[in-house]
Amino acid sequence: MITPLDLPAVLRLAMNLITAGILLTGLFAVFLPVLPGLWIAWVGPLLYGLVLGFDGPGGWLFALITVFAIVGSLVDNVFMVA
Repeated sequence: MITPLDLPAVLRLAMNLITAGILLTGLFAVFLPVLPGLWIAWVGPLLYGLVLGFDGPGGWLFALITVFAIVGSLVDNVFMVA
């Protein structure tokens, strides 16, 4: 039985599963030309950070993920033109 004291652990577990699901959806969407898989995968860490907070190195890691997403998007656009 889940008590109110366990709620943060349950919330953290739920957010881990939701984030993993979004990341996997983004990974598979990368191979479909109609879905922006990179940005779908970026939403996972964004939601995780908004719900559970960007504590410690979390904010810096999210900034790094954002830079990788922007660079990946630019590289994708360059290769689509070539």
